Amino acid sequence: MMTEEFKNPHQSIQRTPMLIVGSHLFYQRAFPEKIKDHFEPHFFDHKGFVQNEQLRDSAYQGLEAIVADIEAFRLKLGLDRFLLFGHSGHAYMALEYAKAFPERIMGLILCACSPNLSQESHQAAESYFLEMADGYRQELFGQDMAGLRDKIHADPYRRFVHFVLSQKAKNWFDPTYDAAWLWQDVPTHLPTLDFVWGRLFRDYQADRDLEEVSFPVLFLQGKYDFVAGPHARWAGIAAKMPKVTTVIFEKSGHYPMVEQADEFLSGICTWLGKLNRA
Repeated sequence: MMTEEFKNPHQSIQRTPMLIVGSHLFYQRAFPEKIKDHFEPHFFDHKGFVQNEQLRDSAYQGLEAIVADIEAFRLKLGLDRFLLFGHSGHAYMALEYAKAFPERIMGLILCACSPNLSQESHQAAESYFLEMADGYRQELFGQDMAGLRDKIHADPYRRFVHFVLSQKAKNWFDPTYDAAWLWQDVPTHLPTLDFVWGRLFRDYQADRDLEEVSFPVLFLQGKYDFVAGPHARWAGIAAKMPKVTTVIFEKSGHYPMVEQADEFLSGICTWLGKLNRA
């Protein structure tokens, strides 16, 4: 685990701390550079993005261990209260930490996520894709997936990355977008990623312990996110949370922080401004 912070020449400006769960290499590249003008970002590497060739099993057997790692990271940084950001599957890690330590959370930002990665969620996302995607996008997806096996065979260590990059027609508003630059030199520990994404997130129950959610929650979703699928699937869960705001990005897929960087940052800043005035 490590932290990366954007360097800001205006150190006298009071910025809000934000803890971002996931690969520090990936998310430091993905986040708008201007985030440093408003926030103090800290990037948490979970063990799925730490190379460990000696460990043949998953580094995590439950979300509790991930929560404990995030808390250890917070203690190391000396953070008191902060914004917590989770994107895609990392949203579940962030939500579970926030439930366990609600007193630390100024606000929780959940971006580009379905309520879980169950078969039902996958089917909902696939139905959304077939309904919304034009023939060109669907054809590109089929072509990319047809070449996935050969890519994995040629470079099995990068299997997770090859899979993600082969889903560009589902991940991006521009179905031809090449996101390889985001993943360059990002280490992966496949046993951990396979277990966490394939089992923990499959069985995840986002609606558990919602009574602990007393903090504001911001949902961010791209309209063309065919990985997470329709945001409406959160409606029943969000209704049980006391302070929920939703922002939909009309020209984004799974990564609005890249495709609509200015709108992404503006959405978070506007939400935080309203919280500060409340």
